[in-house]
Amino acid sequence: MVRWQVTLVLSAAAAVAITGAALVAGADRMAADLHGKSAAALAPEVTSWADVHVDGRDVVLSGAAPSEELRQLAIDRVGRIFGVRSVDADGTRLLPEAAPYAVTLTRDAAGLTIAGSAPSQPDRRRMVDGLTKAVPNLAYNDRLALARGMPDAGFLDTVAAVQPLLGDLSSGTVTVTDRAVAIDGVAASNDAYGRLRARSATLPPGYDYAAVTVARPVAAPFTWSAESSGRDVRIAGFAPDSDTRLRLYGVVRAGARRGPVVDAVDLASGAPAGFADVAAQAADLIDLFAYGRVEVRDTAVSISGVAATPETWRTARAFLAAFEPAGYTVDAKVDLPVVTPFTLSASRSHDRITVSGFVPSDDAAGLVKAAAARIAGTRAAVIETTVAAGAPERFQDAAVFALGLLANLSDGTVVVTDDTIAVTGAAKTGADLIEIEGSAASQAPEGFTVRVDVTPPVVKPYVWAIEKKEDTIVLTGSVPSEEARAAIRALAEDLAGDDRAVLDRTQLAAGLPEYVDLVAVARFAAKELAAMDGGFLTLNDDRLSVLGSAGTAKAGMAVVSAMDGRLPRAVKKGMVQIDFPPAFRLSIERGLDAVTVDGTTAGPEMTAKLRSLVERAFGKADVEMNLEEVPGMPDDAEPAALTAVRAASLLATGKVSIEGTVITVQGKAFTGIGAVRFSSDVAGAVPKGFRLDAAVGVAPGGPALADTAACAAALQPILSGNAVRFDDASATIAADSHGFVDRIGGTAQRCGAGTRLRVTGAAPDAADPAAAASLATARAEAVVKFLADVGVDPSRLVAGAAQNPVAADAPAVAIVVEDAAP
Repeated sequence: MVRWQVTLVLSAAAAVAITGAALVAGADRMAADLHGKSAAALAPEVTSWADVHVDGRDVVLSGAAPSEELRQLAIDRVGRIFGVRSVDADGTRLLPEAAPYAVTLTRDAAGLTIAGSAPSQPDRRRMVDGLTKAVPNLAYNDRLALARGMPDAGFLDTVAAVQPLLGDLSSGTVTVTDRAVAIDGVAASNDAYGRLRARSATLPPGYDYAAVTVARPVAAPFTWSAESSGRDVRIAGFAPDSDTRLRLYGVVRAGARRGPVVDAVDLASGAPAGFADVAAQAADLIDLFAYGRVEVRDTAVSISGVAATPETWRTARAFLAAFEPAGYTVDAKVDLPVVTPFTLSASRSHDRITVSGFVPSDDAAGLVKAAAARIAGTRAAVIETTVAAGAPERFQDAAVFALGLLANLSDGTVVVTDDTIAVTGAAKTGADLIEIEGSAASQAPEGFTVRVDVTPPVVKPYVWAIEKKEDTIVLTGSVPSEEARAAIRALAEDLAGDDRAVLDRTQLAAGLPEYVDLVAVARFAAKELAAMDGGFLTLNDDRLSVLGSAGTAKAGMAVVSAMDGRLPRAVKKGMVQIDFPPAFRLSIERGLDAVTVDGTTAGPEMTAKLRSLVERAFGKADVEMNLEEVPGMPDDAEPAALTAVRAASLLATGKVSIEGTVITVQGKAFTGIGAVRFSSDVAGAVPKGFRLDAAVGVAPGGPALADTAACAAALQPILSGNAVRFDDASATIAADSHGFVDRIGGTAQRCGAGTRLRVTGAAPDAADPAAAASLATARAEAVVKFLADVGVDPSRLVAGAAQNPVAADAPAVAIVVEDAAP
């Protein structure tokens, strides 16, 4: 029983195991079947991105979908398979989005590169395959990345359409960005350049070219040349574009004039910066050549040839001297043409030297320039020489010799033509004419013939001058004869005396105006120079001028008067400019009791008035007067001089001067009121046309006078030295007494309180005694008021009238110092 039970259990277990094994094997077959069916369902290109994993009847999808629609399509296709219980798509994702959506095709020395975005792996393979077929036999590099965001299916068609364009590029890129195509690079040939520029690839609707930046094939080296044979001009090499080619052709065409121009220039890239301008400038030289060549090779410019003429050779040299294109080197050699006849001309017009023509070398040009400069002196010569071939031997020696002869001409020309030297014109002097003839006969370079046609000199304008210097009398200019020269020198010797030498620099010349006697002019000039410190008189044709200086106004005015007076026959007055001290000058130096007056007056009447006023203003002061009467004084000189004397009378010490029209006052007044009084007494009296320049202070007052005796001792010399004067028959103190009364007041201020001044007025005898007494009182009161105004204590001033009339010439007031009343 037990054995049966065991056997039954073992049989049951075996059956279960067999059944389980059968179930597992069935499940594996089912999973494999579902995997195969799922893979087949996803095999089409739109869902080929999805990977499948089957777990029993459940399918798990993974991978990156190009779009949400294709992701859902994959789910739907697997979900419709019989036997699939569920589809798990959590492992799927969308491709990253690219914006903008672009593919770049590149060709360079390393090969081909495709980079950018592809919407799917099959599309990626097709894009790479299309590139390698479009441009075969080149290495390629695939740098595409899968991404979504492609505009539409036309994008892939566009990439396929432009891939063959890389075959037209030697290097560069073709880029499709969204719906735009851009091309940038160097064309493989000029034909390829044309196709690229023409946008030969047809694009799908909605797509277009954004930019085509393509250079022509690179030429290395980049050359351009123009060669003139004298019959035609041939142009070869490269130009970067058609405009430049036409521009350079136009330059050469203009230079070739009527000759033919053969243009064999091709287009290429690789031109250095500035090529067009440099080539055009170099080509501009073609018309200067008899034959020659210009070439631009990369950044090297070479120029060679023979100039058509000496002028064009000089033009070419000037051009090449300034032709320094930035970044380029220039190698140039332009040869001279042969000139026949070979000529150099030099002319002289007074001090102007002009040289023109041909020289055989730069060294010869330098010698000619130096010779001309020696003749021209400080005034630069005008030299326009051209270096040329064809000169005879020693031509430069002949040129220098001929220029030396020009130094003896005042006006004229020397011409060297091949082996002949011609000299024409006017000699400076007779001696110069002799020297020209002697040099022509004996000093001409060997092999050259000299022809002389020179006339004696004619001077225009005819100038003669005599000048007086500190130690010399100088005669310059022209004289008509040796006799006249000798006579004039004798006059100069007399003028020179023992203190000066005579230097005669005159030369013989014709051209003195008719009727002018130069010896008489010299005699007049010597006389006037004798009165002058220095200067000169000049005769210019018939006009006599004087310029110089005189030590005094009197001497200067005498020369001016002579020039305004009777001049030698047929002579007219020219410029007169003589520096001398002003005709009107006055200097008054004032000490307390000493006065010096020095200056000029218009004549005896003015001198007398000045003397009279000085005596009234300064009384018995020690006065020294030195006055010179001079003609030509300015208007109002007399009132100005009188004003100056009154100004000096107001000073204790100082100086008043007049120079020209300026009155200058410097010094110190007796009192402060006296200093202020200048504005009324002086400033208001300055005549029109004169100006006052015053700087007046106050003199120190001195020590106090303690008692009446000391006061009287101080005032007595002052009171006895002058008198107070009044305007005629009035009580108005005369202006020329203001300084005297001011001095009294200044001294009286120092007197002590126990002293007083008694002022007694007087008047001449009159028909009306009462009127005379009144005038006497008024005069005393006027003096008292004046003294009080300057600062004297009025309580120490007493005014009164004299009992009896006085003589007409007696003092109008008397001032006595006395003790003050107790």
